[in-house]
Amino acid sequence: MKWFQQKRKKIPFKIYLEIAKRDDLICKICGLRGKFKIFTLEGNKIRMGVFFKNKRFEIDHIIPVSRGGKDELENLRLSCIRCNRSKGSKL
Repeated sequence: MKWFQQKRKKIPFKIYLEIAKRDDLICKICGLRGKFKIFTLEGNKIRMGVFFKNKRFEIDHIIPVSRGGKDELENLRLSCIRCNRSKGSKL
């Protein structure tokens, strides 16, 4: 980790599900539709997530944190991993 990077808190899974439901399981950048999928992690914890072809959808900051964006619901949206990773810190 570089000295100028700060460790951010992970967005809680409860918020992830709330945003996925609000955004109707659709990537807000490219329009790809995902599906809820139930999967099991180590132990016996059962989790749900939004997936398309086994690629997990992520929570995207509309205004990136690096540009002053906050972890508020109005600044968060659902996006597929391809769109979110290619966007970087662009608006």
